Amino acid sequence: MLEPTPYELLAEVFVVEDYCVLIDGWAGEKAWVLGINPTEIREFNGYDDVQSIAHNLKELAMTYGDDMVGRERGFWGGAVALLAYPDVKCKTMSQKHKISIKPAIHLAQYPVVARFVKGKWDIVGATKNFPVLTQKLEHYINKLRKQKKMKSLGNAEKESFTRTKLLVQAEEYQAWVQNAIAKIKAGELWQVNLAHPIYVQGNENLANLYKRVATHSPSPWGAFYSTPDFAVLSNSPEILLGSEGSKIWTKPIAGTRPRHTDSVQDKLLKQSLEKSYKDRAEHLMTVDLLRNDMGKISQAGSIELKLLAAVEEYQNVFHIVSVLRAELTKDKTQLDALNAVLIVC
Repeated sequence: MLEPTPYELLAEVFVVEDYCVLIDGWAGEKAWVLGINPTEIREFNGYDDVQSIAHNLKELAMTYGDDMVGRERGFWGGAVALLAYPDVKCKTMSQKHKISIKPAIHLAQYPVVARFVKGKWDIVGATKNFPVLTQKLEHYINKLRKQKKMKSLGNAEKESFTRTKLLVQAEEYQAWVQNAIAKIKAGELWQVNLAHPIYVQGNENLANLYKRVATHSPSPWGAFYSTPDFAVLSNSPEILLGSEGSKIWTKPIAGTRPRHTDSVQDKLLKQSLEKSYKDRAEHLMTVDLLRNDMGKISQAGSIELKLLAAVEEYQNVFHIVSVLRAELTKDKTQLDALNAVLIVC
C-alpha cells in the first residue's frame, strides 16, 4: 500500500480544516503526528498565573484512561501548546518595531491524532470517545492512498511569493549591533539575538511552504500549526526543554559552521568548529546559564551533564550541542520549568 507522506496529508487537511498541527520528530524519533479540529481551546495573554496555566494544560492532556489507543509509545493525543513571549521587544530594538503577540499562550486538546511511524499511518488516542474525528482522519488518509495508487496525487508546491520587504534596513540593524556590543562591554548583556521581522506577500499554500523548508533543512524538532487567525512554522534543531513526568532535559546549541559539498572542505569546517575557543566559550556560557535556570526548579544534586560541547552534523550545518538532565522538585510542574528557562526580553 502506497502511503501519503506527512507533508502530503498536511497539505490536504490544511485547505479544508480551520485547525491542524503536524509535529515532526517527537521524542527525537523519525516520526510524525498530525491532528485536526481540537475539541477545546484555552488562551492566555501572559504568564501571570503559572499555576492556573499548568492546571489548564493538565486538564487538556487528560488521557481518557484505558481507552487510549497507541499509548504504548510516543505521543498518542492530548494537549498541544503554543507559548510565546508577550509583547516581544529586544532590548536594543527601537519602539517602532515592537511586535505584540496575542495570545501569548494557546492551549488546544487533540484527543485523536494520526501517527506516521516507519512509513505507515495509524490513528491513535481516544478513538472510542471521538469516532467522528477518527473517521475524518481515516478518510483523509484513505483518499490520498487511492490517489497515490492511481498516480493522480498532484504537486502543488509552487513558489508564489510576489513581494518580500525587510522592515529593518541595514543602517538601523548596524546601529542595533553597535548598541548590543556597547551593552555587552558594559556588563548589561552577555548574549543577544538580534532577530528582525520580514514582510512577505504571496498566496502559497503554507503547508507546502513548510514542506519546502523542512526538506531543504531537515530538523528533529520541526512543527506546523495553523488556526483561522495565524500559522506557525518551526524548523529548529534545538530543544529548549523536554520532559517526561518529573524528568526534564535541555539540549542547547551554540556554535555553528556551514557544511560543504566537498568532503575535504567539509571536514576542515567541522575541525575549525571543534577547535574554536570562541565558539566553545560561548557554548559553555549558555550551558552554565541553563544549568543555573534548571537549578531553580530541580531537586538538589539531580542535574547531570550527559553531553558537553559535542559537534553534531546536520544537512546544512555543524552545531555544538550539550545535554543537561534533571529531576523536578515535587512542588514544580513542567510549566514551572519552562518559565525558568525562558529568557526575558
